[in-house]
Amino acid sequence: LAAMLLEANQDGLGIAKTPAEKSLYLSLLRESRLHRAGTDGRWDFHPPDPRHDPCRMGPAWRAIHRTLGEAGQRQVPITEIYAKLQAPPYGIRLGVLPILIVSYLIAHRRESALYQEGAFSESLSIAQAELLCRRPTLFAIERFELQGLRAELFQRYLGSIVGNLASDATLLDIVRPLMRFAQQLPEYSQHCDGLSAEAERVRAVFRQAKSPGQMLFTELPSA
Repeated sequence: LAAMLLEANQDGLGIAKTPAEKSLYLSLLRESRLHRAGTDGRWDFHPPDPRHDPCRMGPAWRAIHRTLGEAGQRQVPITEIYAKLQAPPYGIRLGVLPILIVSYLIAHRRESALYQEGAFSESLSIAQAELLCRRPTLFAIERFELQGLRAELFQRYLGSIVGNLASDATLLDIVRPLMRFAQQLPEYSQHCDGLSAEAERVRAVFRQAKSPGQMLFTELPSA
């Protein structure tokens, strides 16, 4: 898990020689092609390729998608995803589920948000990954598929509000500068009366924000 989080851009996740974790990497991540070089030659985690899925990971991956939904309807407990993948017809063993979940979070970092005990996590740390193995009940995931109107809004945020970002920018790359802007407003602006109704609504969104996706795709546009 540490290698996945720190060395995703390295062939073999940078695991030297042949320790036990190298066998797990080769059989679970390399052979399944969840970790592979993209068309640009960069190594990273990717969803299963429907044209070449030697380990038939696609059905399990789609089961995660279906469990999470597309529009960020709710924070889905990781234990709910585990239960789905452990049951027929998947029958995935508990021991490898944290590795699959971390693979999913990295591969879908543009559209996934992780929560620990209900609090939004800006990134998945090694300590959190270790805790996820021991106490998955503490964690939940929310997913916002970037298609249609949400994809259009995402690109508009990138271009007109945040500025130029890499093509693989994530929800957090947009949320961070927006939240920083709101937090750095003068104290008077954060609490005064007499703002326009629109400004009041926008200010309330920043005060009450709990989900980055809901804030970006529902609450701010509504405000």
